[in-house]
Amino acid sequence: MFLDHVTMARLDLLARHHVLRNPNMRADAILTPGTGLWFSRQLESIVPTVYRTKTPPRNGLRLFGLDPTTAGEGHKSYTHRMYESLGKASWINNYGDSLNRVSVAGKELNRPIKTFGSAYSYTIEDIMAARLTSMPLDAELARACRIANEEFLNDVLWFGDHEVGIWGVLSHPFIPRLVLAEPLTAAASSSDAIIATVNEFLNSIDEVTETTAMAGVLLLPPAAYDYIADTPRSATTDTTILEFLIKKRSDAGMPLRVEKVWELAGAGTGGVDVIIAYPMDGRVVKHVVPIPFRQLPVQEVNLEYVINCISKSGGFYTPYPLEMAIGELPA
Repeated sequence: MFLDHVTMARLDLLARHHVLRNPNMRADAILTPGTGLWFSRQLESIVPTVYRTKTPPRNGLRLFGLDPTTAGEGHKSYTHRMYESLGKASWINNYGDSLNRVSVAGKELNRPIKTFGSAYSYTIEDIMAARLTSMPLDAELARACRIANEEFLNDVLWFGDHEVGIWGVLSHPFIPRLVLAEPLTAAASSSDAIIATVNEFLNSIDEVTETTAMAGVLLLPPAAYDYIADTPRSATTDTTILEFLIKKRSDAGMPLRVEKVWELAGAGTGGVDVIIAYPMDGRVVKHVVPIPFRQLPVQEVNLEYVINCISKSGGFYTPYPLEMAIGELPA
């Protein structure tokens, strides 16, 4: 028999009166959970907005532009050639003498391209349930798959993978590495010492390349960035160490962009923080990615639908490794 809300309310009221008039009857004998007028979840408010777990920014994909032109989708490796001029001029003492000969030497560097991926699936039951709840099933699953591939791509870009022969920014064998003498986060370090350390690190690129390249981008781990961005240059000014560094280099015709990068925390030898510098030149820092993300056609497997998603990466690529510098901060 179906009881409407009014009838249920009256029965509930009668039960309460009966309990109150009979001292020998326990209230919980009748008013047990589930016997009231409202069911427990009827008074629950469902927030209409769908919230997703926040993931850290994938800074590698943001800082080092994807290079889809160096290699095509079907390539298994890529090779870049570098030419170097050899020889120099000399004084002519006797016009019958032969002059010094110059030449050009070339070298090739070959790197592999690897495919990786992830997949998502849903069953017929999932589809029917999604229709009832109006959940965009395939869109949410595809989004999760894309995040998984991008996180993997970001890790490869920074750290590479020795087993498959992929180089990352921090595992590239030809980028100069320096051990810095001064920490950038300790209050014991004076502002002058920190400024001198950073300038020495940035100027190392000028020195190694004999001023053919200039540092224009400085990447710092969060602790170092926060410290120099919040600490005044001196007790008599509100200008921070970071503001002072940027202004001084800008005034000297050496513009500098400073970025906070969480991937650099603990990325050095023995888990120390590292900093990175390189020019504002897209030719110096590249990320070879023939396929950033692609969903393959749906595969029907019994009562399940499987969608494979692939990406291709050749890792970090720089034809000018001496125009970059990696510095390890003191522990």
